[in-house]
Amino acid sequence: MSFLALGVRLGNLHLQRAIVGVIFGVIGYGVARAGEVDAGHSYENFLLLIGYWITPFLGVIVTDFWLRRGHYDEREFFDRRHNTFAGAAAMALGILVSVPFWNQSLWHGPVVDALPQLGDLSFIVGFVVASVVYYALSRSARSFSTERAPATS
Repeated sequence: MSFLALGVRLGNLHLQRAIVGVIFGVIGYGVARAGEVDAGHSYENFLLLIGYWITPFLGVIVTDFWLRRGHYDEREFFDRRHNTFAGAAAMALGILVSVPFWNQSLWHGPVVDALPQLGDLSFIVGFVVASVVYYALSRSARSFSTERAPATS
């Protein structure tokens, strides 16, 4: 359903749900079968991969909350014209820049290989890069104009 929330349209609503359910069910089955061989390490790698995208996501969310000072106009959530590119771009760049710092059995980044005493810094790097990029993009686009912010007393 999260995939459909991105705005992907495949027909009427019932057909969309069925198609997405089947496609992602097959993908999930394939991933589950691939992880059967060494379930413990596969699960650990899965959790690390989730962490690698969650921390840049949180960087965008925390920065957005800070920029807006916690004030959100609820109408923005339902306005299809309000589709900012800054959040997705900042998150993607945060993930991409953190890859050299990954430290797991699927991928050892060059920074981890060169400086193993530092450990896995990808979470910090992803968060900081996503935050800085989101701040820069949102400020340059002037997406946080004063007329949208509620008056404070």
